[in-house]
Amino acid sequence: AKLKLDSLNTSGSTIGNLYAISTIGSVAGTFLSGFYLIPHFGTNRLLIILSVTLIAVSLSLCANKFIRVRSVLFIFIIVSWIVPGRFNYPIEKKGFLDIDTAYNRIWIYDGYVMETKEPILIFSISNVGSSAMFLNKDGFVYEYTKYFHLAKHFNPDFKTALMIGGAGYSYPKDFLKKYPEATIDVVEIDPMVTELAKKYFRLKENPRLTVYHEDGRVYLNKTKKKYDIIFGDTTDSHYSLPYQLTTKEAIQKKYDILNENGTVILNTISSIKGENSRFLRAEYATYKSIFPQVYLFPVSYPNNVDEVQNIMLIALKSKEKQTFSDTDPELNGYLQNLWEEEIETDMPVLTDDYAPVDYYMSKTLTQAQSCINIVR
Repeated sequence: AKLKLDSLNTSGSTIGNLYAISTIGSVAGTFLSGFYLIPHFGTNRLLIILSVTLIAVSLSLCANKFIRVRSVLFIFIIVSWIVPGRFNYPIEKKGFLDIDTAYNRIWIYDGYVMETKEPILIFSISNVGSSAMFLNKDGFVYEYTKYFHLAKHFNPDFKTALMIGGAGYSYPKDFLKKYPEATIDVVEIDPMVTELAKKYFRLKENPRLTVYHEDGRVYLNKTKKKYDIIFGDTTDSHYSLPYQLTTKEAIQKKYDILNENGTVILNTISSIKGENSRFLRAEYATYKSIFPQVYLFPVSYPNNVDEVQNIMLIALKSKEKQTFSDTDPELNGYLQNLWEEEIETDMPVLTDDYAPVDYYMSKTLTQAQSCINIVR
C-alpha cells in the first residue's frame, strides 16, 4: 500500500483495489490448489516445485543485469514444473506408497499383526487405517468387519445390498464370495481409492458388484433402487465423520430405500457410556426416531462400558420380535455381544440443521483402538 500510494485523495481506491486483487488471488488459489494442483501433482511434489521456483526467482532478481542468466533461470523454472510430470503418481518406497487424490491422502504400507506376526497390507485414508488385508491368506484383519455378516441372521433371504464406503473393499470382496446369489453396490466418493484397491488389494471386476463414485448422501438422495441390506463404514479422517450421513434426514433416506424387512448395519467408533459415547448416544437416538428396532453390538470389549471400540449398530425396518441365537456358530458368537442394558437418551437427535458430529467425536476418534493390534 505504501508503494502504491502517491496521493491521499486516491488512498481509498488504491487500497481497495489491492484488497480486491488479493481476494481474487485467494479465491483462485484455493480452488486451483484443491481441485487441480494437489490431485494432479501431490503435496510433496508441489513443495519441491515451489521451492525451486522461489530459489530461481530470487537468483534471477539478484542477476537483473545479466539477461542470459535470467533467461536460463526462467527456463529452469518452467522445466521444474514440467519434469515432475503433468499428473500425480504414487511415491513408492520399499513397503510404502503415498499418493494425494482429489479427496484424500492415501498411504498403503506393509505391516503385521502383533499377536500372530502375520504380514498384512494396510490401506490408510487421511491417517485412518481404513482397511487391511492378509498377504498370505484370505479373511478379515479387523474383527468388526466380520459383524457385517449378521445380515444373514437378521435378513436371511437378502438379495441386494448397498455399502457406503469402499476403502480396500475388504467386505465387498468377501460378500461376493460368500453370497453368490446376491449383488452389492458400493458408494465410494474417491475414484482413486477404487483404482488402488484394484491394483493392491485384489479387487476384481464382477458383474454382481457396481461401484458409484459420489458422496454417500448424494446417492441416498437420488437413488431409485431398493435394497435388502445397507452397510455403513465411513470416516473423513482420524478426527471426523461425514456428518451428512448421520442425520435424521439421511437415515430416513436409508429407511425409504430399504425393502420390507430391510436392515442397516453400521460401524461406529465409541464407548458405550461416558464422555466418549456422546456421538453413539446421539446416533442411537436418531436411528430410534426412524427405525422400530435398533441394537448395539460392542466388538472387542462387550462388558467394558468405558472402552473406545468398534460398535456395530443394527437397525431393523421390521417390527417382528427378534431372536439372538443362530444355528451358525460364527453368527451365534457375534450375537452374544448384544448390548442388553439401556442406552441413555440424553442426546438430541441429529439433523441436517444441527449435527455437531465433529464436536462429539473430537476426543473419541483420537483414542480409538483397532480391534486388533497392527504394526507398520
